[in-house]
Amino acid sequence: MKFALRSLRQRAFAGVLLTTVSALLIAGSVMVVEELSNYRERIIQDMTSQAELMGFASTPALLFNDTSLGESNLALLRARPEILAAAIYNPSGRLFATYRRNASAAAEFPEIPGIDDYRILDDRLQ
Repeated sequence: MKFALRSLRQRAFAGVLLTTVSALLIAGSVMVVEELSNYRERIIQDMTSQAELMGFASTPALLFNDTSLGESNLALLRARPEILAAAIYNPSGRLFATYRRNASAAAEFPEIPGIDDYRILDDRLQ
């Protein structure tokens, strides 16, 4: 009789343990998926804010047609290692100043800017 109670107790414990582990795995999976989707949104929001700040800081360079000031402003992006290249275009749409993290970086800037938006190509935000 003692063996049957012990077996029933073990079965109940195993059932509770299985239920708890399953709930934790499901909750953990949902949290990981949520974090991954929020991570991309946070990166896009951060880079958009950085671009707006760079735009405000570069207004005097554009007003006085000072490309060296524009390039100096862009050089501040060295503090952000995830930014590989950047460019400033003047109001007429021509390339004004550029920044490349490495001189050998293969960043190509279009002669005229595209639409005022972002896109993700090859795991890079452009």
